[in-house]
Amino acid sequence: MRGPASRCRNMLQSAIIFCFFLPIVIIGGYSSAVMPIGQSWKLLVVWLLWGIIGSVVLMVAVKNWDIAVRSSVKALFEKNSLDNVVKSDENTEECSPATDTVVSQLTGEIEEKNKRIEELICERDKVVRRSEDAENEIVTVKTESEDQASKQASLLSEYQQTITEQREVIEKKHGHITILEAKVRDLNYEVRTLLQIGDAEDASCDGCHEVPHPVLDVFQPKDYNYNEVYNTLPISSDNEIHTPYDASVLLNKCITIAENLTGASHLAVNGVRSLDLSPESYAIDLRRLFDSFRNEHSSVVLVYSPDENRLLFVNNQVRGLLGWSPERFVKDVFHIVQKGGNEWGKAVVDLQKDDSHKSKKGRQVRMVMKTRVGEDVLIRCYLGRISKGILSGHIVGVLYPA
Repeated sequence: MRGPASRCRNMLQSAIIFCFFLPIVIIGGYSSAVMPIGQSWKLLVVWLLWGIIGSVVLMVAVKNWDIAVRSSVKALFEKNSLDNVVKSDENTEECSPATDTVVSQLTGEIEEKNKRIEELICERDKVVRRSEDAENEIVTVKTESEDQASKQASLLSEYQQTITEQREVIEKKHGHITILEAKVRDLNYEVRTLLQIGDAEDASCDGCHEVPHPVLDVFQPKDYNYNEVYNTLPISSDNEIHTPYDASVLLNKCITIAENLTGASHLAVNGVRSLDLSPESYAIDLRRLFDSFRNEHSSVVLVYSPDENRLLFVNNQVRGLLGWSPERFVKDVFHIVQKGGNEWGKAVVDLQKDDSHKSKKGRQVRMVMKTRVGEDVLIRCYLGRISKGILSGHIVGVLYPA
């Protein structure tokens, strides 16, 4: 919205135009119409120039007057403002002691707050730096621990693999050592056997025809002094076998010897002989057993193989019981047995079916056998099965006169 001064200025400019410039133009136009064209034209131009120049001068004068009025008003306003400021300064100076005290207190508090803020900012920066250092340290420790754990895991796996390989190598070496020990034991036994054979041949060459072990002839007992014979046998039974009880005792003794016979690593698990057992090892094991039974002089002891269905061994006491040599008896046992062969076979089958405890009790069989002179003799046979050990499944028998 315009002010009163602006409206007054516009009215003044309009009055100059209508009261000065417009009358000159009208008068000039009227004079040109009344007067001839040549004179009227000159007169119109003069009036126009005069009106224009006068209007411009008046407008400039009005403008200057307006500027002067404005300057005076502004000076008056500045003067009034200065007076008000001086008055306000005076009022401020009057209440300055109390204000200065409050301002000084507020300024002090502000400074203290600013210092506290700066301290808190410093502490915050320190805590942030410590937290960053702690995080970096945690990351470093975690990385190192992971590296150590991975290294330890790799070392542990390598150690386990090495231990497994070493265990396998040790087991292989242990098996090889066991095989070598068995071979050494077998070779030692072969050497002892060869030495014994050599000594026996030397004794026969010297004219010594004595039997290495005394033989009891049950058909001519009067020709022997039994006490002297048994006193000369350090590992034989104490008395001659005449009753089933004595036979069972001797049978249990022989079975125990066979079951406790140890073999080499070529034997299968649980003491059962392996199917791929070499004939040499099998023969050596049997010879060990036969040597153990060969020193038994109280009765006839034999070993029978159900798998091979043949008699494997009989000690030298069969010579005194039937007159046959051990080799001939082993070869022709089925021709020598006249009666009781079926009972023998049935007893062997029963022993194979029974468990170890029943097999050790034995089976009694009565058979009629032919002597060397052609007589038939009733013989009692007590049979038992070897239930464990390297010769498990073989049958051991004790023969004695009825």
